Amino acid sequence: MIRLEKVYKSFGTNEVLKGIDLEINSGDSMVIFGASGSGKSVMLKLIMGLLKPDEGDIYIDGKNINELKRSELDELRTRFGMLFQGAALFDSMTVYENVTLGRSEHGDMSKQDRIECARRNLEMVGLAGTEYKYPAELSGGMKKRVGLARALCMEPEIILYDEPTTGLDPVSADKINDLIIELRDKLNITSVAVTHDIYSAFRIGRRFAMLYEGNIRFDGTKEEMESSDDQVLKDFLSHH
Repeated sequence: MIRLEKVYKSFGTNEVLKGIDLEINSGDSMVIFGASGSGKSVMLKLIMGLLKPDEGDIYIDGKNINELKRSELDELRTRFGMLFQGAALFDSMTVYENVTLGRSEHGDMSKQDRIECARRNLEMVGLAGTEYKYPAELSGGMKKRVGLARALCMEPEIILYDEPTTGLDPVSADKINDLIIELRDKLNITSVAVTHDIYSAFRIGRRFAMLYEGNIRFDGTKEEMESSDDQVLKDFLSHH
């Protein structure tokens, strides 16, 4: 579903990615982890087409996104859901308006259908009855779940999670992890999560990739990770 081939990305003199190769299959649940500033979020933005690689190619479902026209890229993006680090809700909009934002931008749904979509997905994330509240009335964990409902409203084939549990208390973080697992199993969505929270990574991931000094240092299952002799990987796991 997603393939990165020899992807390089620098910002000024800061080489963030130095020739990344990574494949993520359809229905896979991939977690990318690594220290702060290792380029995890940059990688998500490249997959979304929000940033362009300096070198290398990125394929989504066989299409090279570097070669797509603007309209084709927009079309492709409708297949993505994205849960941003801070939930990224608009305070001046109700929960319902936030959840259906992507749908109203594309203008392909009647108001009644949008309300239905919001209700259905808010119920799925355990927030039934909140559609007319405002973000200011919700806790941090609830905002994250609204962000997740918004991603689901796009009926995506791929969901990208950027630090899904950061800044949440353990109970809320666990709820988010449970939801991610439930969605993966129920909807067979391909998911890619970026996190430095190893506990969360192990809960939600089936495959793991470690970014270290601009390269993929490790790519494999939890069992392979636990039996690895790689000292850098061992150090990272023991410190997180």
